Amino acid sequence: MWGKINCNLSRKTLIGKKLINNEKDISHMIQEFESIEKMMSVLYSEKNEGRVIFCILLLLIGKLDLGYVESYYFHYDEDSETLHYKEGYFNLDKIEEEELDNIYDSLSDLIEVDQVPFLRGILEIGEPVYDVKKFTEMTPYTFLSRLNNFSVIPVGYEEKNYGVLILAGNKNFLKMGKRKRELVDIFKYNLSMYLYNRELEKNELKNDRLKTIGYFANSIVHEFKTPVSVIKGFATLAKNKLDDPEKLKIYLENIITESDRIIEMSDEVGEYAQTRGTLDIEEEFYFQDVVKEMFEKFKNKFERLDIKPIYMEEKRILVKANKKTLSRTVCHILKNVAENVDYKKDKRYIMFRFGEQDGKDIVIFEDNGCGIPDDNIPKVFSPFFTTKINGTGLGMTIVKEYYEKIGMEVKLESVYGKYTRLTVTI
Repeated sequence: MWGKINCNLSRKTLIGKKLINNEKDISHMIQEFESIEKMMSVLYSEKNEGRVIFCILLLLIGKLDLGYVESYYFHYDEDSETLHYKEGYFNLDKIEEEELDNIYDSLSDLIEVDQVPFLRGILEIGEPVYDVKKFTEMTPYTFLSRLNNFSVIPVGYEEKNYGVLILAGNKNFLKMGKRKRELVDIFKYNLSMYLYNRELEKNELKNDRLKTIGYFANSIVHEFKTPVSVIKGFATLAKNKLDDPEKLKIYLENIITESDRIIEMSDEVGEYAQTRGTLDIEEEFYFQDVVKEMFEKFKNKFERLDIKPIYMEEKRILVKANKKTLSRTVCHILKNVAENVDYKKDKRYIMFRFGEQDGKDIVIFEDNGCGIPDDNIPKVFSPFFTTKINGTGLGMTIVKEYYEKIGMEVKLESVYGKYTRLTVTI
């Protein structure tokens, strides 16, 4: 599980080293968890599922004063109906080495859910169970029988079960109050949405989603279903909280947010259809004039994000296109830059270069944001591909299809964690 063990080192020393190494790997993530908004931004941009899960366990045990000393995540396999250990985090100061040996020996077992009615019930209902004094069911699983003062939190989305978080205390553990439970719920919901988003990326073939009208229709229905489901969920909660103005306000704000998302998706679907239709009325104008005009609309946002504009105008780039449509493509590019800012960098920039290369006019958009992982670069222009929880996945598709439609070429380059460069050849 942890690799081959050096006989000259104790189990606790090896485990401690792994935990320290993992903490170093995600230290930059922890530093950015100053608010829920930043937490979600960092969480959803990370591609390594194990690292994200470990980060959440670390926060729950090592960074938050919840009283737990152990935390585990077990992945649920629907086909075999089993739970198997994936990640764990411990407060090593409060666990004896002999006990740690017993824990890891027991974690190798697959847990058959049908043999543990307690866990089966939690997965079926989808509700967490907090502050269980002792595991009282007869069970063949040593790991479960040793738990004291523990809580089990199911992780899933809609009717899909991804796994369970298990948090365990010690004999001196005090029950969690309402506020602490709500804090745990925040991490549960974020992990659920993260795993749901990763599942979409793995299982859906998005590159060729628009080859047929039927497939396109199914894709739209799928993308609209998520915000509609959220609206329905918050509306149901609001109905039961009419006597609680504070919570009612929160639910209504979420309904408004998801409604705005549907409107935005509708606009982009319409815009995408328009770019694939007949040619628009065209006129001649300079590309940099449009870029500067659109940047003014984003100026306040970029100033808040501390992103400095750099203009390199080697020549005036005259183009013939529909000015309104071209302006929207520039907006999509600027929006992506703003949404992929790298908060770890002190100096952030977006560079606009207007020049010539190999005898052709070029326009380059470059930023030093988060960058794009290598395996995602081919997918960026695919319809409905997005790594953002509230993204539509159509913005960059619109950019590429419109530029190619009017005879331009688009090239995307990126190094993850360093920069992204979009070159438009006129």
